[in-house]
Amino acid sequence: MDYKLWNGQYEFLTSDKLFTYLICGRGYGKSFIIAHRIYKEARDGRPSIVVSPTFKQLTLSIFGELKTLLKTIPTNWKYDSQMNSFDIDGVPVYGFTANNGNYEKMRGASVANLFLDEAREYEKIVMDTAIPCLRGFGAPRVLVATSPKGMNWLGVDIKKRLREKDPDFKLIT
Repeated sequence: MDYKLWNGQYEFLTSDKLFTYLICGRGYGKSFIIAHRIYKEARDGRPSIVVSPTFKQLTLSIFGELKTLLKTIPTNWKYDSQMNSFDIDGVPVYGFTANNGNYEKMRGASVANLFLDEAREYEKIVMDTAIPCLRGFGAPRVLVATSPKGMNWLGVDIKKRLREKDPDFKLIT
């Protein structure tokens, strides 16, 4: 595939920081770049959890982009609509929603990556519940992609990480 990535998209796709936050407006391609990063991580044998505010947003935006991508790549994959998960060459990608308590079901999972889509739309408890799932794999990653409007807990978290000059944090705007 031949894509021209924006600088911020490329930074998000290649960041090796523990916490990478992509803050940008509508039409930037957040779902597109999350789908590509999920595939990149699966190709490297690194399972993921993806959290979106709603089931519709998860299945149409993130997983919709992921399905579109996977159809263009010679790889073995399947989507389980009952479990709302993917298997990409034997690597699981689990989907959860934040606003209906579904995220509670992720407890006990063991993954390398946590993707938080539109994290500004849900409470910090979602990230706090997911962080313990980052185990069993080297170099865990928390990748957040969200719009800037109404940053609630996320804005506080960003300011704290910037103030403390957190070496494991990357902010892309």
